[in-house]
Amino acid sequence: MHLLGWKQEEIADVFGLDRSTISKNVKKFAGQFIHIKEQFYDKHKPVEEIAEYHNLDITTAWSIILQGKSDLERFSIFGKSEY
Repeated sequence: MHLLGWKQEEIADVFGLDRSTISKNVKKFAGQFIHIKEQFYDKHKPVEEIAEYHNLDITTAWSIILQGKSDLERFSIFGKSEY
């Protein structure tokens, strides 16, 4: 949810948790995001395979992969580098 733009306070409200618990979980999973990016960029695994392996939906997998990329880099990934 955090990767999709939800604030930690919003996530905490939905699940009935305090913000510090959400913050700890976001930090905990940050290391896993690096592994997912490595699978995509270094090992050239399809996003569908990565999502299935990590039990994620495709949108969340793409959110992780595209995190921190500029629009130009994102266009390039999708084969639209002429923009």
